[in-house]
This record gives sequence, structure tokens and C-alpha cells, in this order.
Amino acid sequence: MVASDYLFELIKSLTKNEKGYFKKYVQLYKGNNTTNYIQLFDAIEQQKAYDEKALMQKFRDKVFAKRFAATKSYLYELLLKSLRSYYSEINVEVQIAAMIHNIFILYKKSMYGAAEKLIKRTEKLALKYELHYDLLKIYEWKSKILVKKQNIKQLKEGAPDIIDATKRMICNIEELAQAKALTLNSALTNIKSTISKSSQIEYEMKAIWENSKLKSTASINTFMAKYVFLTVASNYQISMGNVEKAYKLDKENLELFDANVHFKEEHTRSYITVLNNVLTSVYYLHDDKLLTVYLDRLKKVPQEIKGNLLEDIEFEVFQRYSSVELKHLVDSGLFDNKSQKIVAQIEDNLERYESMIITSLKMTLQYNIAYFYFGLGSFERALDYVNKILNSSESKNRQDIHTLARILNLMLHYELEHYELLEYAIKTAKYYIKAKSNLFQFEKNALKLFKDLNKDNSKTHMLSVLNQYIDNNKSVRDQLEIFKSLDIRSWAIAKVENKTLGEAVQKNL
Repeated sequence: MVASDYLFELIKSLTKNEKGYFKKYVQLYKGNNTTNYIQLFDAIEQQKAYDEKALMQKFRDKVFAKRFAATKSYLYELLLKSLRSYYSEINVEVQIAAMIHNIFILYKKSMYGAAEKLIKRTEKLALKYELHYDLLKIYEWKSKILVKKQNIKQLKEGAPDIIDATKRMICNIEELAQAKALTLNSALTNIKSTISKSSQIEYEMKAIWENSKLKSTASINTFMAKYVFLTVASNYQISMGNVEKAYKLDKENLELFDANVHFKEEHTRSYITVLNNVLTSVYYLHDDKLLTVYLDRLKKVPQEIKGNLLEDIEFEVFQRYSSVELKHLVDSGLFDNKSQKIVAQIEDNLERYESMIITSLKMTLQYNIAYFYFGLGSFERALDYVNKILNSSESKNRQDIHTLARILNLMLHYELEHYELLEYAIKTAKYYIKAKSNLFQFEKNALKLFKDLNKDNSKTHMLSVLNQYIDNNKSVRDQLEIFKSLDIRSWAIAKVENKTLGEAVQKNL
């Protein structure tokens, strides 16, 4: 039987178009016997969290309630079948899988001529989109048909071509595998770097690249291998601080997609990833004009997409641009009404895609929205977002964001003059942060700052403590990039000089 949370998760992940297609599919597939499945689907879809007791109570008078587990399992299978059918109309890989299945059927029926005709069409399409694994299956069917036909002339002429084509595909697969190995190994090292920054991690990253057979796109033959290589190479250069090199790699990747429009249409998410990487490079280059250009280009991607995937692409685009745009606003100190309109749109989309968005990104957006409202002076609203992070059962997935939220929580309670709450919040934050494997200087300084501030609420004491913090943190280099997302020093300067946080941030840029 299928675990209930998988069924719930699958239903919640469906787009509006997928939901509509499923209901039409079930009616076509099951005829009049659809009511139970549609009713159960609708009931689960309306739940915010899976509640089987509530479902059993709702359907207690229905016959299917007596075999509820079997009904859920069948609904899960129906959903997957409908999605296979849905994507067979819009996805080349799914289409080719169906074509290969049809080749199998024709072969079983000994209709070798029809099978060979279909093989030609399938091979042409698979070559166009570099579907190497599918091509291996196609060449296998070619071999089987040649042997079955027992035509010596055709066997002599066809066998060498099949063997050569198979060898080429194996080489292409090996090339792509090397590029993906770079991705996996680099991803592991990047995850380590969010926990601690050390020379060992930098050494590991360099070793991955030195041991790789792939050095540049000049030695790579296929589109997908080039795309994967350029993507991970850019991420490597960013992690090493070589932003200019990363930008050049991202530009090359973007040009690769622009020169291969059919890949851009079929692999729109990969194209969006490339645009996002360009955005990231431009962000680190502090080029506001280019940032605006690429943000606009990314946001316009859904306008280029036709058909059933539009809703998916809109969501994917939102995931990519939202964090960069928010980060740009807060890092630039743009805490104003114009920026608030942008943030409000991001908030609307965050609510719209709440069931689809991954926890890591959701927490990042919630934190940056909280920090934006902190900079705007809307402390209560900022506190609402901080509490969403601190009260989330999934916050352990992003300890870095949780830590920043803990410290921002102290800043908010101080601004709101919640001095009794602040004392408790300091103890809680200290306990949480110390429970981690590493305690960074930035965290130590922040905890000490608010402990000192809370000793005396007078303005004289506040100015003394803040000035000391400003002087002591002039040249502190944080161990983690993430700590740059909380500019306590600029906040301290703003308090001392009676300025807005935006003015203090912009002065320090």
C-alpha cells in the first residue's frame, strides 16, 4: 500500500492544469465509477495537513471506507497514470518512452516493417534531443529485428552501423556521467561549506576539479554535458570568489541555449537555471543595470512558453528570481515604498505556491521578507515572519537561516521595547546556537551585544554599547557568507547617528 503522506504530497504538488486533467482522465478511464475517487481527491486536496481520522469520519457511510487503504492506493496509481498521460503530450522523453513501448508491441506481433518505420522516427527524435539511454534501447531493437528477419545482406550492412552508433552513445553517456559526477561531488562540498568554512573544504573543492577529465567545453561533444559542466563550473568559481570567471561561464551557457532553441523549449527549467546563475554572478558583481536586465529576462520566460506547462514554469521562475531580488533590495538598503510593492508581490506568490515550494527556499524568503520589513520599520510584520521560521518544525533543515532569525528576533524585541521578552529570547538563542557544532565570532558578538544592551534601557547606555560594537567590528571577517544577510553593524550605526537602516547600509556600500 502507498503511504498516506505520499498521496497527500502528490495531490498538493499538482498544478491547476494537472488537477483538471486528472478529473477528465478518471471520468474517461473509469466511466461512471468515478465518484469515490473524485470525492476522496477533493477531500485530501482541501486539507492543510493530512488527517486520516477526519477523512474516515467524512466518508463513514461510504462503502469504500471499509477498504480505505486500497482506495487510497488505487487513487495514487490513478494520479500517476493521469500524469503520465498528461506529460506524454508535452514532454519529448515521455513521448519517446511511449514510442519504444510501441516498438516492443509491434515486434511481439512480428510486424517488423512497421517496427522499423517507427524506429526511424523515434531515433531521429531521440538524436535531436540527445536522449542517449533511449537510443541504446532503439539500437537494441534494431539488432533484434535484424536477427529475426534473417536477411544476410541486411545483417552485413546494418550490423556495423548499429555497433558504431552504440559505441558513440556509450561515449556520450560517459561524458555526461563525468559532468554529473562533478555536480554531485561539488554539491556535497557546498553543503559542507554552509556548516563551516575552512581550508580543508576549499582543498576538497579544488581536488574535485583537478581530478576531473573535463576541463572545458572544447573537449565536450554534447549539449547536455556542456550545460551541466558550465553550470557546475560557474558554481565552483562563485564558491572560490572568482565572480568574473563565473559570469563568463554563465554567459557561455546562456549563449549555448540561445543557439539551440529546441533544447530551450524542451529543457525550460535548465534554461531558467542558467538565467538564475547569470543573475547570481551579476548580483555578486554589484552591477545593478545588468541585474535589472536579467531579472526582466527571467520574469518574461513564462511569456515564451505555450501549452500546459505554463503554471509550472511560472512557479519555477518565481523560485529563481524571488530570492535574488529580495537579497538585492535588503543588501542595497532599498527599504522604501517602491520596494515594498515588489516584496508584496513576492509575498502573494509565496502564499500561492506554499504547498509546492521547498522548505529551504521558503525559509530563505521568509527571512529576507522579515529583514526587509525590519529595515522598513514595520517591526510587528517582520516579527510575524521571524516567528514562522522559529515555529516551523522543518527549520532544522536550514540551521543557518534559523540562527539568523534568532538574532533578528533579538533586534526586533529590542526595537519594540519588549525588554522582558528580550531577556528570555537571549537565553533561548544562546542555547540554540551553542547546541550547534560551531559557534562563530559573529554569533558570539551578537549575543553579547544584546545581553549588554538589555542591562540598562537608558539612551546613554545604548549609545555606549552600540559605539563599542561598531568599533570592535570594523574589520571582522565572518566565517560564513550567510552572516552578510544580517548587517548588525549598519543597524548600530543607524541607531547612533539617528538614521534609517537604509541610509546606514547605503553609506557603507
